[in-house]
Amino acid sequence: MKRTYTILRTMCCILACACIMVSCGSGRSGEDATGEAAEGISLSDGGRFGIWETYLASDVWPFMEQIDSLTVSLWPTEEWKQNMSATPIVGVVHISDTARVNELIHTQQAQEIFPTSLCLRWSAAPVSEAEQYYYLIALKEGPDGGSVIDNSDIEKVKASQPRHYASAVITIEFNQKGASQLRELTSRTVGKNIAMVVDDRVYAFPKVMAEIEGGRCEISGDFTKEEAKALARKIQQANKNKQ
Repeated sequence: MKRTYTILRTMCCILACACIMVSCGSGRSGEDATGEAAEGISLSDGGRFGIWETYLASDVWPFMEQIDSLTVSLWPTEEWKQNMSATPIVGVVHISDTARVNELIHTQQAQEIFPTSLCLRWSAAPVSEAEQYYYLIALKEGPDGGSVIDNSDIEKVKASQPRHYASAVITIEFNQKGASQLRELTSRTVGKNIAMVVDDRVYAFPKVMAEIEGGRCEISGDFTKEEAKALARKIQQANKNKQ
């Protein structure tokens, strides 16, 4: 399935009710990244969904700079690095180099240096279909480890093409526990990015512009209707399998 969006350009959007919100350890960094980015793009049935907090790239880079040879693979130019400093994007890597990056972030040296709450995950889609570059995103584990919100917090998921929208959106409705967690999460991350992750791949990392109340949000980007439906099915199936 051709993906027509790039995570950096769209930065997605989160909508809460009628309010549009424009962009959405024991060294466990990258522990589930396989280095097989191409194969990992197609999600397995009944995968895992999570909403994560994120780190700023500028907060993670000082640790990464201590890992031998790692930063050479991650930063195209200093200008690129400056532009990414206020985002969760810590690197951009060609698919042929993802395995090497995974090796470096799994070394004993990396595990001793990285914050214990840092998890590194690849973007679900390449930045460019033609060139096959993927973003490496810095996620932050919640107080209980892993994502702050997961499959068990979801009530319903659907995809639609609202009138006056140029692209499709995915609507997520949360149960009582999930709604409470979403409100608490967004209240403390206003002005920061959170990440939408399915099967350990980052699909969106919108910027929270205000606290989300009501237990309902929409994820929008440059999704085609088919892409939105496919992702919604994966999240919904993951929710059913969790129950």
